[in-house]
Amino acid sequence: MQRQVQIKVVSYRFVARWLLWVIALALASFLTVPLCKAQEPPRAMNLKFQADVAENGNARIYATITFSPPSFYDVIKMVYPDLYLLFRDLISNNHANWEVNRNTVKITGDDANQAIHMSGEVLGFSVCRDQRWEISLTKGENLVTQVGNKLYTTFSQVEENGMLATGTATYILPSNAQAINFDAGNKLTYHIPTPHYAGKPQLQYNLVYHDRIMSCVYKIYADPTIGGGRYWVAKSVVTNTGNAPMYDVKIYYSLGEYADEWTPEPYSVILPGGSVVDCYYPLISSKVATFKTENPAHLTVRCLYKDAAGHEHEEDHTKLVTIMGINQLVSSNLTASDRQQVNPIGAWMDMTNNMPLIAAYVTKTDDPVKQLAGYISSTAGGVAANNSDKDAITWLKAAYDTEVANNIVYQTPSGFLDGTQFVQDIKFPRDTLMAKSGTCIDLAILYASLAEAVGLQAYLMVVPGHCFPVIKLPSGQLIGVETTGLRGGDNAVGFADIVKLGTQEFVEHVKDGRYHLVNIDEEQGEEHITPPELPPVGNDFLAKCGIQEVHYVAGGREANPPEQHPQQPNPNPPNVANPPELANPVNAKSYSGTWKGYCGNNALTMHMSDDNGVVSGDLNITLPDGELFQANFRNAHVKNGEIEIYARGTYNGHPVSVHMKGRREGGKVSGSITLIDRGPLDVPVDSHTFVWKMVCVDTGDSDGGK
Repeated sequence: MQRQVQIKVVSYRFVARWLLWVIALALASFLTVPLCKAQEPPRAMNLKFQADVAENGNARIYATITFSPPSFYDVIKMVYPDLYLLFRDLISNNHANWEVNRNTVKITGDDANQAIHMSGEVLGFSVCRDQRWEISLTKGENLVTQVGNKLYTTFSQVEENGMLATGTATYILPSNAQAINFDAGNKLTYHIPTPHYAGKPQLQYNLVYHDRIMSCVYKIYADPTIGGGRYWVAKSVVTNTGNAPMYDVKIYYSLGEYADEWTPEPYSVILPGGSVVDCYYPLISSKVATFKTENPAHLTVRCLYKDAAGHEHEEDHTKLVTIMGINQLVSSNLTASDRQQVNPIGAWMDMTNNMPLIAAYVTKTDDPVKQLAGYISSTAGGVAANNSDKDAITWLKAAYDTEVANNIVYQTPSGFLDGTQFVQDIKFPRDTLMAKSGTCIDLAILYASLAEAVGLQAYLMVVPGHCFPVIKLPSGQLIGVETTGLRGGDNAVGFADIVKLGTQEFVEHVKDGRYHLVNIDEEQGEEHITPPELPPVGNDFLAKCGIQEVHYVAGGREANPPEQHPQQPNPNPPNVANPPELANPVNAKSYSGTWKGYCGNNALTMHMSDDNGVVSGDLNITLPDGELFQANFRNAHVKNGEIEIYARGTYNGHPVSVHMKGRREGGKVSGSITLIDRGPLDVPVDSHTFVWKMVCVDTGDSDGGK
């Protein structure tokens, strides 16, 4: 929770990277909207930005955002019926030290042009340090040209979700700006002569602070690069409401015994009407990682400045804060006034926006986790879990079976993930093993930790009222695992069923739009959300917990990957119409050439090359709506007169996987084909199986084949 003290403005973050994330979330509710028929549409946003910078460092900003395809505009408006909340979420790509005067914000939707227009006043847009004014730039900005006091920049970047962000920015500096310098390292600096003022400065000091500090992620508070800088402990908004400058402004912070006093970088001057926004990122003592319960602490802030005569002035504030126990997570770092209440998707996302921090509970290198992962590998017959989908499934099944055999069970959670409670107790995997029980989130964290320990990539899917692990198989396919199937003894749900249920839940919640898919590798790597230090335990920890190795080889008897199908082709699947009869084929001695036939009742054409048994090519299916589905394949598996093809194409803007199995007799091939719609997020959504038949109509050789 954050507490505000005499605060009249609220903080935001700017612009491109947060917009991309916002759009990615918005698109979760966009799954069923067709984008185009033949190919993946370009997904992009374009930003046109302008900042009119005043002499005192404040700025009036203007922005226009357009989208490709333009229909994204409708999605954004659906997710953000109050467009102000979009503005709140967009501001600050490493700009937590900007403050936007909420009373000046104007944001409108331009339905005619499918664009969003925003404007507002930013306090502390430019600050003076070492007698030079500096503006923090968006990562990746490049200077195009400078005309007097106007600078024009561009940026372009592709996010991991495939979204392309492009934009232009115009910075209009004060007319008396001199020695302007664009630093590609993220700063725009300039000098302005300080004019003579008559009168006195006047300090207006506003403080925003977190009154709950999470010891489970105490390291993140020291790193202003995490989350765009939003994990500060305190933020000072210092405004000069007088009619003369404030000089040598310094802001000191202290967290008592839990952090050394913050040594400030001074601000050279704050001109009348100007502001600086200063964030406190303390290096908190590791002793907080030993806290099992809440502990009080004093946050002390001192603001010092000098007037023109050199007289020093000071203002002090002390606030009581709470350092949480190591097993306690606060669900949101937004103030109650900033959390959305109108849209159900946005309201839940706001109430749970700290969920990526649960990555700190995934302890893949903790000794008990590594030891248990070793037990599981033995149970699985020594397979390398990250070698193939089959081996991964074998290992994942052995992990679940080991939990079942050791009577690790699910216990009913609180309403934390529903957004009805603000603080939740979460167990580290070692705690779950010791208790042999856990809530859905505890069991998900344990399973994800075990998977990560053997090189699999794990995610945690947090949805209203629930959490479950999602595992990426070596092929890239995502499967959900419903670990609440751990019901004890004979009541436990089988592995095949928990994979089926978990994967279905994954797809359903992506469609719903209320979810956090926490990428463990990314959060612990790029975002530095790492586990706290845990006390060492002996090699007999698992034995003391009553956790034993299961002495059998799993063998992968249940649950193959969802995209795997029977090993032998089935030319006549039940309830599927046979395709029409075909004409006589030409004499084909290999797969090279043009083949024509039917997929169900739809025309099928394939062009293949056969280079000494290495078969590659493309397939084309004319669909009932007249559209053409196309896919390419390489290195089809050919053996003993049978062929197996895996291909991939795009339809309705979605990736589609193709799995074909057939038997060849001369110039004829027939078998079964499964088309798997993977949805915009590239996960299996639906599948259809058909009979296919085709004959060779042209070998491309004058003698009819090789």
